[in-house]
Amino acid sequence: MSGFLTHIPPNVPKTIYCKSCGLDNEIPWGKERKDPFIPVTPDDFDPVTNNKVWVPSSFGMPCKRCSAQVYLELPRKKKTSELHLFGDESFDTGSNIFTYTLTGADFRIISEIEKKVIKLKSDILPEKDPLGWTIHMKVLWSRKERLKNSTFQNWTLDKVWTLINGVVELIASLEKDLFVYSITLTKKHPYNSQSIEQAKYNCYTMLLMAVIEEATTSGAQPNIHFDSEKNGTSDRVIHQWASEAFGSAQKQLIYTYLAKGISIPEPQFIKPASHPCSELADFISFWIRRYHIKKEKDEKCEVDIEKFGKITYYGFTNNGHLLRVRQRGFPWSDFYERVD
Repeated sequence: MSGFLTHIPPNVPKTIYCKSCGLDNEIPWGKERKDPFIPVTPDDFDPVTNNKVWVPSSFGMPCKRCSAQVYLELPRKKKTSELHLFGDESFDTGSNIFTYTLTGADFRIISEIEKKVIKLKSDILPEKDPLGWTIHMKVLWSRKERLKNSTFQNWTLDKVWTLINGVVELIASLEKDLFVYSITLTKKHPYNSQSIEQAKYNCYTMLLMAVIEEATTSGAQPNIHFDSEKNGTSDRVIHQWASEAFGSAQKQLIYTYLAKGISIPEPQFIKPASHPCSELADFISFWIRRYHIKKEKDEKCEVDIEKFGKITYYGFTNNGHLLRVRQRGFPWSDFYERVD
């Protein structure tokens, strides 16, 4: 994979004005520096006696016409909260539609959401430990897959729908507290090649960039966890491509600009569905992808995703412009029928 960011947000400045000769210098947002351009915590840092952190405040470069130094002031925000987000994907080779969704909340209330998901699972299946099974829609929606699963092998379709309706109602009830971000790429756009790895990379990087920008604008530090595709015995599984991508991002000026002086922990890959919010992300991703499949066939999706409440959707217009839309229901016309 090449540089981390394949698309620069439209709201960032494009040039730096040279006061000496009047030239507007293009800002090298995507050019990688030798070292990360991020906040630095001193070795003798102490949260009480020495809580200062060195934060980049400006970026300088020589003017391309007269060589005078020109500067870009970098935005800075004070960290006031933490946003804990958990992500999961939905994809199958037949549809060539790839969806990533992040769900979560402010760190002060995330545990309350966990409890509500666990209670729902207990109500649906009281005879089994709710932490011993996971809401995985790809398995639940397929009778063949249910039969292979010890938890779901005796479930009828009515039982599956009881769970689906319960999760939809829970998500709707959490609208004021639950953050939901989702991005979908299909073969309709040039950013999704026929390679599944490229599609994953594009979804991962675009969603990560957008969430960092939005969270830091309000002073929140995003702590992001993605479900791992690998089977692992530890709670934390490293995905080399994602780790390398994040390391590359920290060397780009655009990352520094979007982070606004807030230290962003590297996103972690954890065991699948090891957090209740991961299960919600799996559920939402599945139905957004399912909505795409049915929409392309001019059929109605079995679940009305408007009932999920407001979701922040990211996607691309037909001309490849990154777009953010927050609304109830998927913004199909904005992403697939808009021509600007």
